[in-house]
Amino acid sequence: MSYDRSIIDAHIQKHYWSCVPSAVEMVLKLLGKVNKDYYDLQDETGNKSTSFNQFDGRIVKGLQFSRIYNPNLSKPSTEYPRLESIFNTIDSELASGRYVMVSLLTPRKNFHIQVIHAKSDDDYLAFSKSGGKTIDYPHSVKARMRGMNVADIMIYSAIK
Repeated sequence: MSYDRSIIDAHIQKHYWSCVPSAVEMVLKLLGKVNKDYYDLQDETGNKSTSFNQFDGRIVKGLQFSRIYNPNLSKPSTEYPRLESIFNTIDSELASGRYVMVSLLTPRKNFHIQVIHAKSDDDYLAFSKSGGKTIDYPHSVKARMRGMNVADIMIYSAIK
């Protein structure tokens, strides 16, 4: 699934810690649910540390968001669902024309949200924001998930 790069380029992650609400805003913008000036979710959160918990079960502009595979990094990896199950969920969402948000470790050992928008040969294509800069991830999403041995993803569905 492609995405309108101009929508993402125009979007701003307003605060260092607002990557979760920023990712939700980007998805809403790409789906035409809100206009390009919509920053209500980041304004609501400010520069507070956030996680997918903030949106798990929440309905925003006709979409219900759901957190899947909440990692607890203190547990042994054998207690997590197999990564292949996570990949199957992502594949299914992409095949249905939906974006998937994923929380991945950065080199600084904190988490940042990327929006997966397509599948390549054996990987995923994703983008994120850092302030006003758009960052494309043309490879290594799966490798980073495998390196963590777990993934924390957020999906959404339309409310009827």
